[in-house]
Amino acid sequence: MTVVHLDDYFYRDPGLAPTVPSTGVPGTRIVDFSDPRSIDTGRLCEALARHSETDLLVVEGTFALALPELHRQAAVRAYVDVPPDIRLARKVLRKLEDAAADPQASVRGYLARGRQAHAEHVEPTRARADIVLDGTRSPQALVEDLATFIDLRGPRPPLRPARKARDTSGDGLRPT
Repeated sequence: MTVVHLDDYFYRDPGLAPTVPSTGVPGTRIVDFSDPRSIDTGRLCEALARHSETDLLVVEGTFALALPELHRQAAVRAYVDVPPDIRLARKVLRKLEDAAADPQASVRGYLARGRQAHAEHVEPTRARADIVLDGTRSPQALVEDLATFIDLRGPRPPLRPARKARDTSGDGLRPT
C-alpha cells in the first residue's frame, strides 16, 4: 500500500496559487490552503503515475474528492465526515505539536475563510463518495470500515492510469 498526502502537493509560491490576505502580516498575501486550486495537480498526477503499479494507492486529504484528476481515477471514493468543532480542534492540536506553526493564525484563518471554504469545496463532494465514514471514530476503526467496504465490493478494478498534467508555471519546471 502507498499513501499519497495531498498536503505535500500544495503550491508554496503565492504567484502560482489563489491567495488570501495574511492574518499575521498586514499587507501580504499567502497561498489559500482552503482552496483546492492551490494544489499542484501536475506534480500530483506525476506522483500517481509513479505509483500506478502498487496494489493499493490511497490519496488522503481534504480536497481528494474535489479534484477531477483524482475523482476520475479512483476505484473507491471515501468521504470522512467530521463535525466542524472536531475539525478545528484537530487542526489546532496539529499546530500546537509543530513548534514553527502559529495556532492563532490557524484559528483566525478558519474563522475568516475555513468554514466557508469547507462548505463550498468539501461538503459537496460527499455526494461523490462511495462510502461516508464517521470521522469521530479512531483512524484504525476508519481503516477497518473502509477495508470491510472494499471486501464487500469484491475484486478491485485495475487502477486507471494518471493523465500527464500540463505545466502551468510558465517555466517548464515543476516545483519540488
